[in-house]
Amino acid sequence: MLANFFGKSKPVNFIVIFALFLAYILVNMITNTGLQLTVSAILDILAVLPGMLLLFFLFNFILVKNKLTKDNTFAFLLFVIGIGLLDNLVLDYAIIGEYLLLLLFLRKVYTIRTQKAIYQKLFDGGLWIGVLILFSPLYVLFLILLFAAINLFLKITLRVLVIPFLGFIIPILFFFTYHFYHDTITEFYAFLSPDLYIDLSFYNTSFYLSIFIVFGFLVLMSVMILSGKIFSVNNLFKRSWILLIIHAIIALAFSCFVVNKTGVELFVFFIPVSILIANWLQRIKKKLYVNLIVGFLLVFSVVIHFI
Repeated sequence: MLANFFGKSKPVNFIVIFALFLAYILVNMITNTGLQLTVSAILDILAVLPGMLLLFFLFNFILVKNKLTKDNTFAFLLFVIGIGLLDNLVLDYAIIGEYLLLLLFLRKVYTIRTQKAIYQKLFDGGLWIGVLILFSPLYVLFLILLFAAINLFLKITLRVLVIPFLGFIIPILFFFTYHFYHDTITEFYAFLSPDLYIDLSFYNTSFYLSIFIVFGFLVLMSVMILSGKIFSVNNLFKRSWILLIIHAIIALAFSCFVVNKTGVELFVFFIPVSILIANWLQRIKKKLYVNLIVGFLLVFSVVIHFI
């Protein structure tokens, strides 16, 4: 039943998945506030819903535009389940804005495969990373993803390598100019020179360990089972699959390096992970297995908040 329903891409699927997201908001309110439905809380939720809708639209647009999955809603469902797992839902204007910029960057990266308006995409990709660095210097890690896409889909030339850096440096120069004008250059250097270390103590709880074990297992299964078949065929998706794996590794590293962890940073991790797992689910021939996996994830995403 679940396999047949989410194995299609129809408007009703997106309505049901968005309703699921609203249910996660309710669960989050029950577990964190004891369901104190104040007028202020309701207005805050309503205010951020358009931003979340835009996040979902961009995520699905990247999927469809770049043919990262077949015509189904498994990836979108898994993405929303991942968000629903977070102890603190993404209900903050600044965080939503930050992840909107990240998705805009990913849109440029994955559309490099079309080899259309390449120089503009390379410049925009570098520009978005430059802007994202103003939120967190750790976003510099995603330059690796941009250059991985260049290596996979384009012929390497000096122009292709330089253009992303031109876009990247512009926001940094504006940021430098601002601090130079206000005589706060030391703050500029301090911001762009963070102490890099991995502290995983925040994730050392049964809550987060369960999430990493479940999704880690599903990702490993997806990569191990599908990679051989995908690599045996010389097509564009083969290169996209490699890019998705690199993306997942970078996203995991990003989440580990974040200093002030809240759990919300895992949003970055669930973007590539949901797509990798969806590719496995859509290729499983026995629908019973798909029903069991999806059903388990749905139950898990709710029950984990009450354990």
